[in-house]
Amino acid sequence: SSLTSYIEKYPDGSRVPLARFYLGESYRQAGRLQDACDNYSKALACSEGSVREMSLLRYSELSFGLQKYDDAYSGYSELYDKALIPANRSSAAVGMMRSASQARKYHETLRATGLVLGDSGTDDAVRNEAVYIKAKSLLAVSRRDEAMDIFRDLAKNPATEYGAESA
Repeated sequence: SSLTSYIEKYPDGSRVPLARFYLGESYRQAGRLQDACDNYSKALACSEGSVREMSLLRYSELSFGLQKYDDAYSGYSELYDKALIPANRSSAAVGMMRSASQARKYHETLRATGLVLGDSGTDDAVRNEAVYIKAKSLLAVSRRDEAMDIFRDLAKNPATEYGAESA
């Protein structure tokens, strides 16, 4: 209530973006995810630096969780372009890949899988997911031969989730 009161009293105040961010955090902790997402979005409209970066991350994560994949992809894309923290940039690439895949934006998915696979910090589980998503996207854009080569390679290890599916 204090944050809401501050925002109402000082709508043009210099601390409104920060208040919006913390209001988003409060709603997120309370399980009011749509309200949280709305406040992160409003914080984005007028913030800079770390507040903007964290608002973008939270907005994108919540949008994905709320199955708003186009919004999530847009948020993650902006975060990828503007992130100052390397871990946020890596998270953004993975988020772009997953969001684009869920939204059936296959060309964007292929671009994002390239970012994920090109990141030396990507762990093996996410790398395998990216390879599988890349193959599915290649298949969707009628690049069947390339997709089948990847599926055959993944199928060599049928004990894994992606290997079994590829087989």
